Parts: sequence; structure tokens; C-alpha cells
Amino acid sequence: MQTDRVRLSQIAHVCICVRDLQKSACFYSEVFGMEVGPVNPPSERVQQCSVPGGGGMGDFGVVLKQGHPSGTEPSGIDHFSFEVPTLADVFEFYRRARKIGVQATEPRRYDGHWQTFIFDPDGYKVEVLTNDPSALQDVEDLNKEGCVAGQLAER
Repeated sequence: MQTDRVRLSQIAHVCICVRDLQKSACFYSEVFGMEVGPVNPPSERVQQCSVPGGGGMGDFGVVLKQGHPSGTEPSGIDHFSFEVPTLADVFEFYRRARKIGVQATEPRRYDGHWQTFIFDPDGYKVEVLTNDPSALQDVEDLNKEGCVAGQLAER
């Protein structure tokens, strides 16, 4: 067994092709609170959206590259995902997206975590999920009180 293997430390960024650079930059800023800035070297066709202060994600960002053909669907990527600390955070991102008219799936429990999918202007699915174990307890407590999981959004 080889012990001196090269190891990855984190994902640095995801680069997606978009139709409208400014519209996409506004989406990632408004919905996810990302900071929009230039790439290095500067380019009029590319912008970097990054998590302020790293947010525990290192220097992760979404790079937007002008060039997605009009009238075509995103291809080659199903979705990318951001993890948040709590179930309340999942619902907050859902509410934030819906408030500005962005398509988003109602938060649901799936495969041991809670998730919502938010669709960017080009149709890319951006998942927001939590693996917070207390989220499952919240649902159990509400069910004992005769509530439904959707009412967590009101908390």
C-alpha cells in the first residue's frame, strides 16, 4: 500500500456556463449572500461568486462564465450542493428564494438529511441541505403535537 499519495483538500470552485452574466451574479448574491467579484486575470465574460469569509468552506466559489447557448438546457451537471448548519437555515434559503420569485422545491427530508433545491436563472439545481441530527428530533416533536413538517417553516 502506497502511503505518500497526493490528497485533495477541498473543492475550490464550480464553473458553470450562463446566458446572462449579470442576472446570474445577482441571483447568487441575493439568494446565497455570495460576494461577486472579478476573476484573476480579469475578464468581461467571467465573474467569481464566493462565500464571504469562507463560511467554513475555504475559498469555495461559483465561477460564472458567459457562453451558455440561448434556448438550451444545462447539461453535464445534475446539481451542486451547499451544506448549512440547521434546518432553519434550509427553510431560510427556501423563503429567500421564493420571496424574490425564484423557483425552489419545498424543503423535505431525503436520505437522512433535509434539503431544498433552488433553480438558478439557467436552470441549474443548487441544493441546500443540512445533516443536523436535531432536525430529525424537531420533526418528531412536531408530529407528536399533531403538526406537519411543513410548519417548521413558520418557526
